[in-house]
Amino acid sequence: MNDRGIMNKFVSICAAGTTVIVLFAGFAVPAAQAAVAFNTFPISYSASTNHDWPMIEARNVSDGGSFSSSQSDHDNGVTADAGDEVEFQVYYHNSGVAEDEATNVIVRANLPGGTRDIHEVSATIDSDQTSAISSSDAFRGGNIDIRINGSAQTLEFISGSVVWYPNHSTASQSLSNSNSLLSSGVNIGTVKGCFDFSGFLTFRARVGSTSTPSEERDLSISKRVINVTKGDGSLRDSTNANPHDRVRFEIRFDIRGNASQSNVIVRDIMPSRLQLISGSLRVDGSTISNESEFFGSGRNFGTLSAGRNIVIVYEVTVSESGSFSGTTVLTNTSNVRSDQVGTRQDEADVVVQPSAATTSFSLRKAAFNVTKGVDATTVAADPGDSVTYTLFYKNTGTITLNNVVIEDEIHDVLELSSITDQGGATSVNSVIRYSSVTIPSGVEVSRSFQVRVREANAFPVNSDLVMVNVYGNEVRVQVRKPQVAAVVTPPRTGPSEMITLSLAALTTAGYWLTQRRKKFAVPSA
Repeated sequence: MNDRGIMNKFVSICAAGTTVIVLFAGFAVPAAQAAVAFNTFPISYSASTNHDWPMIEARNVSDGGSFSSSQSDHDNGVTADAGDEVEFQVYYHNSGVAEDEATNVIVRANLPGGTRDIHEVSATIDSDQTSAISSSDAFRGGNIDIRINGSAQTLEFISGSVVWYPNHSTASQSLSNSNSLLSSGVNIGTVKGCFDFSGFLTFRARVGSTSTPSEERDLSISKRVINVTKGDGSLRDSTNANPHDRVRFEIRFDIRGNASQSNVIVRDIMPSRLQLISGSLRVDGSTISNESEFFGSGRNFGTLSAGRNIVIVYEVTVSESGSFSGTTVLTNTSNVRSDQVGTRQDEADVVVQPSAATTSFSLRKAAFNVTKGVDATTVAADPGDSVTYTLFYKNTGTITLNNVVIEDEIHDVLELSSITDQGGATSVNSVIRYSSVTIPSGVEVSRSFQVRVREANAFPVNSDLVMVNVYGNEVRVQVRKPQVAAVVTPPRTGPSEMITLSLAALTTAGYWLTQRRKKFAVPSA
C-alpha cells in the first residue's frame, strides 16, 4: 500500500495554453471539444498528468494501513479485524473544460450490509448533465473489497465521519447532509470542468462483532418532595409539613441498558392523609387526564427506547390537624416495571408536625332578593318579593368540630314576611334550626331558607319597615310599603254643572220643607 495523502493527489493541467486529452470510450478528444463527464481519464496510483485516481479507495486506519499503490494492490482489497476502522475515499473529476459545469452533483457510497467475510464497497457519481457512473467499472479502478480476518463481521458506517475536500484543496469542509452519503447520497452542488475543481469525499466504517451484542435492560426510579407552602429551596428525600400545607412530589424514571422495554408501567401509592390537588398531575410538563389510573393500577407508557427518561410531577394537600396525634411520617412510594424488568421503587417522606389544637369558628350571613335578582341589602323589597337568607359556618380552628348546630333567630324578619322554604330546617318560636353536622378544620358549610314579604295590610302598625337579622354580621333588608293614591275632584265647568247644583239645592229645600210639615202635624185621634 502507498501512504499517499490529500496533498499530493492532484496534478493541475488546466493552465492556459495546455492541451488536455480526454478519453471517451477509448477515443482521444481534445479538451476544447470535451463535454461534461466524470472520471474519464486513465487510472493512476501515483500523481500523474492526464490521469485520474481510482474512483473508490480504502485503507485500514486502525492498523496504520495506506491506500493502494497499484491496480493489483487495489484488487486485493483491505484486510480488517473485528473493531477496526476503515477509511474510504470517493474521487470525482469533471473531465470537461472550466466552462463545462455539472450541476446538482450527487455522490453516493454503498456498504453491502449484513454479516460477511468480504464486504464489496462501491460508489456512484451523478449530475443534471450526466448519467450515473459507478466505481464497478474496471476503467475507474473497480470496487474495493474489505476482507474480514477470522469469522464474518458486519461493516457499519460511522455517523458524522464524512469529510469533503473540494476544488483541488487540502482543506476539508463539512456537509450539512453528510450522513445521507450511504442512502440518497450527498449533493455537492456545481462542479466545474478541469482537474483544478476535482476533489474527494472521505468517510469511515467500523468492522462489527461476530455475534449480536447481548441485550441489557434495567429500570431506575427516583422520588423527591418539596414543601410548596413553606417555600423549600430544593427537592429532597423528605420534607417537614404542617396540616393543610401544599406539598409537591417529583418522580423520574429511566430506561437503562441497550434495548427498549415494553409495557412500562408507573404507579404511585399515596398515603390516605395526603389529598391530590386536581389538575396538578403532569408528565414531562404536560397535564394528563385519568389521574386515578396513575394512583390505581398504574399508568402504562407503552414501549420506551433505551436511554429514555420521563418526569412526573403532582401536588397534594396535607390533612387537617385532627387527623394526626403527634409527629407523623407519611411515606409516599412510587414504582416502575416493564415486561422485561421487575419492579423498581423509591419513596419520599412527609413528616407532619401538627400545631397545638385550637377550637374556633366564624359566622356570616347573606340575603338575596330572588324576585329582583339582586343583593337584598341593596334594594327595598316590595310585598310579594321572595328573599333567600344563607347562613355560613366556618371551622377556623385546627381540629374537627362535631355536632355543630346551625340556627338563626328571625323574629324581626317574620314581622314583615313568612317562611316559604325552610331548607330542611325546623322553625320553633321564631328560631330556624338545622340538624347537627361535623365540620373539619378549615371547612365552611352553608344553609339557606326563603321568606316572602307580606302584603302591606299585614304589616304591624308603626313598623320600621326593616327586616333586621344578626348571624355573625348584621343583615338589614328594607321593605317598601305601597302608597295609597289620593282622591282627585275634577274641575267644575259648563252649564251641566250649574244644572246639577240647582237640582241639588231644590232637593235639599224640599227635604227640609217636608220635615217641617211633619213637625207641626196634628196627631190623628
